Amino acid sequence: MIDLSSIEFDFLEYIQEEWDSYMEEGCDIEDATSQILMQYEDMLDEKERIALYIVLGNIQMDLAFIDQRVKAEISEIIASKIADEMFEGNKQIKKVLSQVKKYL
Repeated sequence: MIDLSSIEFDFLEYIQEEWDSYMEEGCDIEDATSQILMQYEDMLDEKERIALYIVLGNIQMDLAFIDQRVKAEISEIIASKIADEMFEGNKQIKKVLSQVKKYL
């Protein structure tokens, strides 16, 4: 997993911890993704929402399976180049997007 501590995303630590707890409880990737999206997606601004999907892509990439919703959002993020604009110069974001792109 690529270290994303350099991104400005207040929920980063919580999402990673929650993901781990869902996995420990025996949830599959789709269920864990659903739980996290339901909890966070509606309360985030556009930049935070993009960061959420990048974090989920980063986590799931290590599991060699990326949820279809995460794939679709990251595909759109890559195509629109919006992450480049919002996270200008952040090399970790570019690494994650480049790696996740291999799974698309």
